Amino acid sequence: MNRHNDNLKSKNSPENLTKSLERLANLRQEISTLPAQQALERILTATEPLALVHSFPGQDLHFLIHDIGTDSALPLIRLASNKQWEYFLDVEIWHRDRMDLDAVTRWAHLLLSADPNRM
Repeated sequence: MNRHNDNLKSKNSPENLTKSLERLANLRQEISTLPAQQALERILTATEPLALVHSFPGQDLHFLIHDIGTDSALPLIRLASNKQWEYFLDVEIWHRDRMDLDAVTRWAHLLLSADPNRM
């Protein structure tokens, strides 16, 4: 039991967390140079695609999803965090102080298609 706890502590050490964050930042930088479809493939084949997607700022992920195409980017939308989903909705459905009902419908459909249980 102690060996397991020691291993867990060492994996979550500040040094290891810093290295993980640096690795994710470097990978995001690499992805930003790729064409949209290659970026999608690189993310989905990453060692930890969930952590990678969650590491994207909402705005960057939103732009990438539009570059890829919303329908093709469903796997990324599925991996996005609830906070990232909230960002997408805030940006997509509000125009000034009015809600765009067509955009609400379109994004509700995308989110439902991406992850029906979470939606």
